[in-house]
Amino acid sequence: MSSRFRIKTQFLLFCTFLGLSSALLLIIYLLLQAGWNRTLPEYKMQLLNDQSHKLAYMMRAKITGGPDNEEQKRWLDNVSKVYSASLRIVAPNRTDVWYESKPGQSQLPPNNSALFEIPIIVGGEEQGYLHVSYELDGNYFFPYFSELERKVNIELKAGGLVLLVMLIALSYFLARKLARPIRTSSELAEKIASGDREATLPETGTSEIVRYTRVVNALLTDFNRQDVWMKQMLQDLSHELRTPLTTVLSRLEAMIDGIYPLTEHHLDWIYSEIDRLSRLVEDVGKLSEAEGASFKLNMERVDLVQVVRSVHEGFLFLAQEKGISCKLISPFIPCFADVDHDRIIQVLSNVISNAIKYTAAGGSIEIGLFSEENETLIYCEDNGIGIAEQDIPLIFNRFYRADKSRSRNSGGLGVGLSIAKALVEAHNGLITVESEQGKGSRFTIHLPVQIEAREINEKN
Repeated sequence: MSSRFRIKTQFLLFCTFLGLSSALLLIIYLLLQAGWNRTLPEYKMQLLNDQSHKLAYMMRAKITGGPDNEEQKRWLDNVSKVYSASLRIVAPNRTDVWYESKPGQSQLPPNNSALFEIPIIVGGEEQGYLHVSYELDGNYFFPYFSELERKVNIELKAGGLVLLVMLIALSYFLARKLARPIRTSSELAEKIASGDREATLPETGTSEIVRYTRVVNALLTDFNRQDVWMKQMLQDLSHELRTPLTTVLSRLEAMIDGIYPLTEHHLDWIYSEIDRLSRLVEDVGKLSEAEGASFKLNMERVDLVQVVRSVHEGFLFLAQEKGISCKLISPFIPCFADVDHDRIIQVLSNVISNAIKYTAAGGSIEIGLFSEENETLIYCEDNGIGIAEQDIPLIFNRFYRADKSRSRNSGGLGVGLSIAKALVEAHNGLITVESEQGKGSRFTIHLPVQIEAREINEKN
């Protein structure tokens, strides 16, 4: 199938180029032929006209009127034969004929002859008229014109044949050149279909083919990213589910076998483990939605000052309950940006809840925002336990927890920051962290002031 497609593509291109170029060549040939057919008679008439004037000039030296003797007649007959012309000399009244090399020549049809009249002037006086006629058909006409016409026709046909050969070669070259990117792309597509996902299509050829290969390469890159994400997600999820499921099954088997009594304490323990598994599945769903780019952003123009103030007020009670000071530093002017209101609240909630979770009683958290030229920055700074230097590059990875001493029950499942990062990047933004172990952390969210207000179906 692929081989037939490649041959068909190149063959069709070749036939198209050759057909168009041949039609153009035929039109040019016909135009040149028509031009030559129009020019040759004009050239003939001009040449014969010049020739007739030369004859008239020669005759002035020998004949002042009609031929006086046989010698002049023989001379005129020889001139008529040499120049393949019929000569006729008439009196000034154009009625009396003094000499005629071929009687009746003046009666030739106009389309078969060319007739010229040249006055014979001697001593400033008109002595008569010389009529010179030439046959345009038959062997009697100048063979020069026939040979010239034959040569021109041969040259036109030879030139056309040479151009045709050149056009065939050029058509084959162009067809091969244009078909090569398609052939290469199909070969690489077969490799990709067979499992070689590292292959990329070369961006060569016409602009349409280049755009096509760019789109295919982008889709392949996105597919590879999704494939890696899916494999990693399954690996991480299986790792996270394996331990609690094993412990729950072990505890249930022990209770069924009578090793553990069926008490409220053991049932509560099993319930808490199942509840944690439920929360894990729920968070994995959120993470899958964010990282898998299956959500839509409902963009709208909002004042981020009001958004941050609302989120801050929502966490004040939780911070006070834990004995943590939580203050807001905000400008006195609005900070507008095109964002998804609910998603930004979700990002801020994840970051602030993390700060409260890892800040001890008596600590402090500062939330603020300010605007720069092209972006709005929102930060959350705490003086909690901080993050070790080697853990900073990993904290946005799913299921990663910088505080290894906390259990899953008390320290969360390690997907909050992953979700926050995915949502910020969906806004074409950036989330960064600065931290020092034992001194605290500062998370900064960079949001562009204005992005195109459209539904985003995939994460950039």
